[in-house]
Amino acid sequence: MIKVMLILWYLFVGGLWLLLLAMIFSDAFETPFKKIQKQTVIEGIIPALFITIIFWMIALIPNFIGAVIQWIVSLFH
Repeated sequence: MIKVMLILWYLFVGGLWLLLLAMIFSDAFETPFKKIQKQTVIEGIIPALFITIIFWMIALIPNFIGAVIQWIVSLFH
């Protein structure tokens, strides 16, 4: 049951991540490829990188909590 909940958690966080990336790069889909400037691409990649790192940490929070619980239990074993 816990594995199913983790899979659903990863899907939920991944869906939010994709939604935010789509919102960041929504302007890039409307302009033709030859008119995309390098600066606009860089301005979109930097926040996308930060959002990716933040969502990566959020997705791994249950794993860290489980590791801390196992470590505490092993101290008292």
